[in-house]
Amino acid sequence: MALEITPTWARGHSVTLALCAQRRELTLTAPGEVCQYVLVPARRPDRLGWTERRLHDGPAARRAVTVSEVVRACLQEWDAEEAVLELTAKAAQRAAQRGGNWKPAAKRLRAQARLARQRRRVSLLPLQVLWHQRSDPRRGEALSPSLAAERIGYVADGRPDTTRLLRRLGVADQDDKTGAQTRQRAVSYDTALVLCEALGVDAVEVGL
Repeated sequence: MALEITPTWARGHSVTLALCAQRRELTLTAPGEVCQYVLVPARRPDRLGWTERRLHDGPAARRAVTVSEVVRACLQEWDAEEAVLELTAKAAQRAAQRGGNWKPAAKRLRAQARLARQRRRVSLLPLQVLWHQRSDPRRGEALSPSLAAERIGYVADGRPDTTRLLRRLGVADQDDKTGAQTRQRAVSYDTALVLCEALGVDAVEVGL
């Protein structure tokens, strides 16, 4: 049976987590997006680990991701995090038992799991959901990007730096190292607290 979770902060916002241990799959569903994380049976040591497929624009190719990325997708939900880490540990154990080139692969996966437990970065999804809610122009007192930027001192040339705010929230595109357009998906815990201040919300309300 799959573990199904709706984060407390997400009620009414169509955000859910479903983890199936049998398929070794975590599915994160959010408005306009579905992300699937799968611990695929590896035929080669270099492919041992988790993969991600994002379905917001239709079926997409899988890409390899770290255990930390999968744990972040659990949105601070302890049961989901522990289930992901347990599946990872079992996969590493099976790989180590195969010996040969599988031992370094198992060691790499275990190292990723240890790093994931440190939770150095957190997902921006909760803050993005809250931003879209509070900035909705249909609200009587919609939160403006200018006010949110001013609250945390994001100012450039004497004006609120709304571009910096929206990029930091991951709701506006920015160029990556290759020049491609991407959106930020995670930030440090300290930065998340700053963004909570910008949105006028207590960190506990978004699961931090």
